[in-house]
Amino acid sequence: SPPVATTDTYITGILDENSDALSTTAGQVVSVPFIDNLGYSFTAQFRIEKQNGATGEPNGQYKMTMTDILDGEGKSIFIYQTGDTLPTGKKVGDEMDAAAKNTLLQTAGVFSTGGNEAYLTFDTFATTNTTKPLGKLMSVTAAAQTAEQKTVTTNKVNGKDVVGLGLNLNALNKYSTGFSGMTTAGDATSAVSIDFSTVQNIDNKGQTTINGKRGQLTSDAGAGCRVGEMSSISIGQDGKITASYTNGQTKLLGQIASASFANASGLEKHGDNLYAQTLNSGEAVINDITANGGSMTTGELEMSNVDLSGEFTDMITTQRGFQANSRIITVSDTMLEELINLKR
Repeated sequence: SPPVATTDTYITGILDENSDALSTTAGQVVSVPFIDNLGYSFTAQFRIEKQNGATGEPNGQYKMTMTDILDGEGKSIFIYQTGDTLPTGKKVGDEMDAAAKNTLLQTAGVFSTGGNEAYLTFDTFATTNTTKPLGKLMSVTAAAQTAEQKTVTTNKVNGKDVVGLGLNLNALNKYSTGFSGMTTAGDATSAVSIDFSTVQNIDNKGQTTINGKRGQLTSDAGAGCRVGEMSSISIGQDGKITASYTNGQTKLLGQIASASFANASGLEKHGDNLYAQTLNSGEAVINDITANGGSMTTGELEMSNVDLSGEFTDMITTQRGFQANSRIITVSDTMLEELINLKR
């Protein structure tokens, strides 16, 4: 089963403004996994930082910055290659420092909104917006908003609060063979979105629980998958043969059909349960097995179509009859022997 690139991801949970991570310069780290169309696994790492609200107002805005992309082994894809201008103390194969990664990601235009930063604005102002519950995500934008702008309608794509994860492959191609297969060369963005719809900015006793996952909130659609090996085959009642693969995918391989003949008795027997078409049988008419209300049951052993108890009864009756007949022959032989003796 071939690999499929990730198209949808989501971040869910609670972003508590009082969590310890948000009070540090490192910020709250969030990882979002995804797979490219060659089947390689990657993890986009983000840092969320609390922004200062307007004077006298609580904070309701957070800056989200992509800081790194890790490969399947947890190593950064941003390493110095042959031909790169190497900073002092760095050599080919060394990982870039944070500043170099940030410069590259800014050039790549990670978010569809531009650059590698986006701003998450939550409703924490009951006086300016009473139509939404407090702590509800209001918008995802590319620039900081003033207090008056906090009532804008949430950016939506197909009804979801999302931000596009767009990656300029011209800037990133050389850093990972697998990652370069995500879209065709020259495409400015990849079709990966991050859904923030259920993220809440509420009190959780200082504990932030947000995390990223592949797929959509209600299903695995868009999650993508790696290459899969066939793990099992099943046959349905309609005769359809379906293969299951280790990457969670299924594939219809074919369907078992049934054949009928004008004169089934005219088929030529070829041993076991095999028969061949003849002029006497007529041409085969191929049908869907369910066409006339039929069905197929797999994993079952068909038993004899005779009544075993009745057959055993008939066998015993026959045996007793044979025994009785054999006694008559014995009596007849004895009488003939006596008759011969009387003549003597």
